[in-house]
Amino acid sequence: MNLFDLLGVSARRAPEKILLKDDPEAGPGRSWTAAALLAAAERLAAGLFAWGLRPGDRVAFLLGNRPEFILGYLAVLRLGAVMVPINLAYRR
Repeated sequence: MNLFDLLGVSARRAPEKILLKDDPEAGPGRSWTAAALLAAAERLAAGLFAWGLRPGDRVAFLLGNRPEFILGYLAVLRLGAVMVPINLAYRR
């Protein structure tokens, strides 16, 4: 069981519970319920699969602390791939 599987459990138990909120100072205050986060991760995973991502593949992420990072991580987990976070401070 991984974090994506636990999200599925949360979405079944309390689909309308808000699990993720965007920083209101960074832009519009977005929020995601368990059901919405699960559906968004599933859609992104389907898109990544269509591009050829398969279990065991590695995906580099160059993102800051944003909701998209979490969404991407969940999608990669859904596919059984591996996320490789890259530090934003590393510029070379």
